[in-house]
Amino acid sequence: MTAWPSVAAAAAQLDEAALVGQLGGRDILLPANDSRAYPVRAHLWAAAAPSRGRVLILPGFTEFCEKYALFARALVTSGYECLIIDWPGQGRSGQLGAHQLIVHLDRFSAYYEALDEVLSAAGWQAERFSIFGHSLGGHLGLNIAKAYPQLVDRLVLCAPMIVPKAPPVWLTRLLATMLMHAGWRYRALPFVAMPSLEDRRRFRLHNLLTRSPEGYDRQYQIFETRPELRRVHASVGWIRAAFDSCAMTTLNPDWMGAVDVPVLALMPGDERVVDPAASRRMLSYLPDCRLVWFADARHELLSELPEVTTRLYTELDQFLAADTSDQLIKDLTSA
Repeated sequence: MTAWPSVAAAAAQLDEAALVGQLGGRDILLPANDSRAYPVRAHLWAAAAPSRGRVLILPGFTEFCEKYALFARALVTSGYECLIIDWPGQGRSGQLGAHQLIVHLDRFSAYYEALDEVLSAAGWQAERFSIFGHSLGGHLGLNIAKAYPQLVDRLVLCAPMIVPKAPPVWLTRLLATMLMHAGWRYRALPFVAMPSLEDRRRFRLHNLLTRSPEGYDRQYQIFETRPELRRVHASVGWIRAAFDSCAMTTLNPDWMGAVDVPVLALMPGDERVVDPAASRRMLSYLPDCRLVWFADARHELLSELPEVTTRLYTELDQFLAADTSDQLIKDLTSA
């Protein structure tokens, strides 16, 4: 039996400066077709056999496969196969907004359709896996876990988007609808500027994402050679689609109560991107959910200070190892 290192130990041994953005598996490139006018890209990274299991990594809003290279490498080194997707309109899966920096999507069902294609292309359509979903990826992970409980072993939510931090849902949906009728569907909100890379890269103490200057800068190191991966703002159409999805799913107590998989929710204590009160309230409806809070940490926990990331990896180790043990018991019982 292979003695795999823990995810925490694997992460601690990485030469982050040399490996930022460096993926080690193979890309899956699905060309545009009759049902979608944009390509879809994913990255499949196999571990040495026999693997400990599979982890589907669902990035957040504006994110892309390369941003998760260090995290995936730690998982692969500790024995897990990893599959990461560039969501439609992000990374290399098309640019759908009115500006290169805008993420646009008319309906969230397009996310699930793209993921279905990726799972089939990767050979995961009939294989069980765990999910790690950050922010938007957490919202989508909850939907996938509810729709496919026969495929999802466990779900890790990292600062999940139960609902974005914004005015009341009804008001946001109303304003977005009005702006869409006024021709702003593919454009950012009227008062939003397109910041330069240099301005956005400057670390500010009170930024919304992380207290770590090194963690903050990692994605900008990637943009130095891959500027086409950069996105910044949501289109008005995306905002409407996001709040519609939240209203129907993650803000619905009955819907949340029907998510029948074990959940580990990793929650930042200083959350200013998604609504922390809504997250605390709605996650309590999940039948099997353990909340782990990181005091003073901000939205991007994987890019936080070392004391945060070390604890995060330890929690993840324990959660995924329990999954491995549960599967072993199932295998022995059915033998």
